[in-house]
Amino acid sequence: MKTSAFDLRIRPLEPDDVPAWAVTNYNAYPSFYPHLEPMHDELRRVLALPGRTAYGAFDGDTLVGSYLLYDFEMNVTGRLVSCGGIGLVAVALDRRKQGIARGLIQHGLQRMRETQTPVSMLYPFRTDFYQRLGWGSVVEVREHQFKPSSMPAFPEASAVRKARESDRAGIMACYATFLRTRPCVIHRTAADWTSFFGHQSRLFCVEGETGIEGYLSLAFHRDERYSERLANRLVVTESVYTTPHALRAIVGFLASLADQVTRIRWFAPRDERLELFLTDPSNDERDELWRLYRVAYRVGVGLMLRVVDVRQALVRRGSYNGVPLCIRWRIDDSQIPENAVPFTTTIAGDQVTFAGDPELEVSTDISTFSQLYGGALSLSEAIWAQKATCSEPDAVSRFDAAFRTARGPFCLTFF
Repeated sequence: MKTSAFDLRIRPLEPDDVPAWAVTNYNAYPSFYPHLEPMHDELRRVLALPGRTAYGAFDGDTLVGSYLLYDFEMNVTGRLVSCGGIGLVAVALDRRKQGIARGLIQHGLQRMRETQTPVSMLYPFRTDFYQRLGWGSVVEVREHQFKPSSMPAFPEASAVRKARESDRAGIMACYATFLRTRPCVIHRTAADWTSFFGHQSRLFCVEGETGIEGYLSLAFHRDERYSERLANRLVVTESVYTTPHALRAIVGFLASLADQVTRIRWFAPRDERLELFLTDPSNDERDELWRLYRVAYRVGVGLMLRVVDVRQALVRRGSYNGVPLCIRWRIDDSQIPENAVPFTTTIAGDQVTFAGDPELEVSTDISTFSQLYGGALSLSEAIWAQKATCSEPDAVSRFDAAFRTARGPFCLTFF
């Protein structure tokens, strides 16, 4: 019988492990890594980068699985919280279905508990697998595709110009402002910004009264619907704005490209309703959704959040919108028993203490709790979906008011 995941030795990977690590990733992510040899230099570079550690699971001297643990800071309600990102989870082809991936994830959770990292994020290869381990989907992205002529030609478009090297500090400051407006946005380090600017050939910024108030990164792709080579579609690969002026400038600028591109592809969070700007919000494919309804946008789910230490996470969350509330929690967490012990929190003036006379009792699992914590789900929605119960129905609206975030969760970091 082959060794189970729980008999494996997990340790940080070293430069000498790179050839075996490359083979594991090559077989796990063939579309990401089409050629084996170039991966060696890339993985050595990854090992040398700050803020991340690669771990490998070994059966004797044989590497049978691996993952990357990132050291992030993410925004919740205007306050940065330490966050462990999990990425590049890979298992050797001949060791699948033996619990190795689960063992790697449990190792990551243990490391986060040891370093007092209260939350974790990842992009799932399969949502149901990670949901069973406690992660909940938090970011919903809408893909809009439309003709640029459908957008209003706002005169603020004149504030958009090609970004210069001297604009980098202003762009970074703009992102820092944006960071504190949405849950799950990840703080970018100096190394992150070096990588970002190094991959931008079409970066534009918006000038306003306070400096740079927005920016957008663009890419062109052939529109395969047409045979002529001049038929291109425009992809907005990243867009950030911090003022209404910057939003109008970006919209007006994209509208001005109507003679150059056939359509625009723009990704936005759920609460950014770009279709409200469009005279024709359909996706320009004439796809019928249901009877006489046409498709306006596609919806994608990806980023998942998990609370690793519920008590620490509630203390560090920051704002509860000034709503006083005393809650008795019962959270089902099969991976971290400490989270499953019932406890009481009193919220007063955005401060959390662990005592008091509960006004309501909330029962849920850690996956749903993580969605509530990250602002992706309200308690009323969780109750409707049979994901939570509340002892006092009349108090649900106060809970929702306390945990409501001004804007929905979003993330521009891929890992």
